[in-house]
Amino acid sequence: GDEIESGNVRALINLSGHVLTCMPDAGRFKSALEKLEVLMTVEILDNTMANFSTHALPAKDQLERVDVSLAVDPSFSAIAAQFTPAMVPALGEARSYWWILTELGRRMGLDFNPGVDPGTMTDEDVVARIAQGGRQPIDTSGDANYTLAQDRMFGWVLDHAAKMGGFRLAPQPLVDQLAQLAPPSDLMLISRRLLKQHNSRKVPDKKEIPAIYVSVKDAAERGLSDGEIASLRGQHGEITGEVKIDPTLSRGVLNVPHGWEGQYNVNNLTSVHQLDPITGMAAASN
Repeated sequence: GDEIESGNVRALINLSGHVLTCMPDAGRFKSALEKLEVLMTVEILDNTMANFSTHALPAKDQLERVDVSLAVDPSFSAIAAQFTPAMVPALGEARSYWWILTELGRRMGLDFNPGVDPGTMTDEDVVARIAQGGRQPIDTSGDANYTLAQDRMFGWVLDHAAKMGGFRLAPQPLVDQLAQLAPPSDLMLISRRLLKQHNSRKVPDKKEIPAIYVSVKDAAERGLSDGEIASLRGQHGEITGEVKIDPTLSRGVLNVPHGWEGQYNVNNLTSVHQLDPITGMAAASN
């Protein structure tokens, strides 16, 4: 927000991020975004962020594009890559992310994607380049046999930890910080993401709703019931909304799940002026 308000940042490209809900001091950050000359959002959904932007470009969704596994291969149960074809034609003028960014660079006189021609290449061409770039030939006499790795990579985390002398579950900076923390005077706000509701993704669900989530014991002690209206106040803001009693929560903590906008935007309670000194994350409780 400071960089925008000072004029150092005048244009911003947003790749499907719901930045209206994920930045500390949400109201101030929204005001800063309104000062941008260009706020371009690339999105698969017609959501608040797309409509808030000066430019909104439609991207192909998961069923409209071909895909290949990338970065998740080490978690597979066997050495393999996974390719999925497009299941349905793309609607309207939706394009793949690679095409949008490469074409944007071309019009600016920049090469964002060396070797890729947005005018002639297809999704299959680009995915093939990604797949080939991550493989090694196992038979140098031919060029058709490829594998992700000649040796299994499972267990590399344990091997790496062993070289460091084992896992360090309590590094000294965190131990020192914990010793300095005072017990909360009231309920502590903790962070949380819901399975179906986060960032710009919203799926209708009766169980995962925007609300102030409190534990069974804390609700009973305060005489709160499901659906009752309550106010949650912090040093930097206030949220008023419905209470949802959550049996999975421990006594003494509550949360407003991440990703909701409007009255349930949890970042109305956070501030860029109160950050964790180790991680740089905005403090939820204060």
